[in-house]
Amino acid sequence: MAKTLKIKDGKIIVNEEIQIEDYALLLKYDWHLYNLQKDIRNAKNDRFKNYLKKAKEIFAEEVLRSKPNKRVDLFGTHSVFYYLYGHTADWVKEAKNEAAFMKDLLVCISDNNVNRTVSIIRQATSQKEAGESICKAFGIQPSSSARILSLSLNKILSIVPGQMEMQYEEAEALLQRITELEQAENEI
Repeated sequence: MAKTLKIKDGKIIVNEEIQIEDYALLLKYDWHLYNLQKDIRNAKNDRFKNYLKKAKEIFAEEVLRSKPNKRVDLFGTHSVFYYLYGHTADWVKEAKNEAAFMKDLLVCISDNNVNRTVSIIRQATSQKEAGESICKAFGIQPSSSARILSLSLNKILSIVPGQMEMQYEEAEALLQRITELEQAENEI
């Protein structure tokens, strides 16, 4: 939490503001959607209210399916969009990284490549060498190879390509909706 101090009516007021270090946490947004309607009703700033309305429109299906949040966590009682306002570009960036990782992982675990991927990892003398070799062999991003190397060999071998393809398609669909929300935020 970041603290800011203001002087109001001769008194020092301490404001605490939540700062989110890892925007990847925001990808786990679904159980916060039920608060979106409350945030829209309580919004005082018209730009923010319009942003929330656009978020509700874009994520309408999830809003309808969401259940009340029983967890107490970083986001408190607000919808995730309350915290995303002004940071949607960061969410887009994280969603792009996640989709790129899934796509690169699909390349590495495809039927033709999974044995080669495991062989490269086993034969490498260091993580750095393994990462560089995987990047060269499959033309994937270094950030993706680092995440792939963080997985155990059993995990890599147990990934079902069909299921990973579905997850990749969901990540791409989420990225498309977030990008639409970012465009709406810029237009508002």
